[in-house]
Amino acid sequence: SNHPDCSMLGIDRDDAGISFGARLAEQNGLGNVRYQALDLESDGLAGRYDIIACMAVLQFIRDVPGALEKFHDALADGGRLILQLPLAGTPGFLMRFRFARKRLPDFGEARGAFTESEARAMLEESGFEIEQLRRIIKGPAIVAKEVFYLLSAIHPKAAFAFCPLLNWVTVCDERYSGSGQGLFIVAKKSRAPAE
Repeated sequence: SNHPDCSMLGIDRDDAGISFGARLAEQNGLGNVRYQALDLESDGLAGRYDIIACMAVLQFIRDVPGALEKFHDALADGGRLILQLPLAGTPGFLMRFRFARKRLPDFGEARGAFTESEARAMLEESGFEIEQLRRIIKGPAIVAKEVFYLLSAIHPKAAFAFCPLLNWVTVCDERYSGSGQGLFIVAKKSRAPAE
């Protein structure tokens, strides 16, 4: 509602998630937001976009360079790709304990987390120029995320009741020290991908 001149498209391969997002948009009177079920690995992105946001998705994609190529092709000249990636080599707090790790949901990830150098190289090879890269999900945000996962294993409604606190802790993420468990990246479409 703050940007009525913009149109937004949300995609996901999960039909239930798409239906939920569409219902939320309708309930909130967001006529400029639409949703489409699409499998990024087998389907192309139709249209031209100024911004593509891909938050905690690439770890579920088998062909990450192929997905980045699709993003590059779908972005307008000078368009921006916003990514959030899990960062490799960053242990949690509660997940250090075996009892907690055993309760961790199976996310069905296609690959592990990314190193910072790997993320930089993949984006540069795909024709992107990194404008901003910062580490996120630090300190209390790590614990809040882990508690959310543990509550999800017990009962989904309990986990979602915890979301307001999780969101508040996450918003304060920049105040916390540490290397973080994720990367937040803004990259600009700059040239054709390397062959």
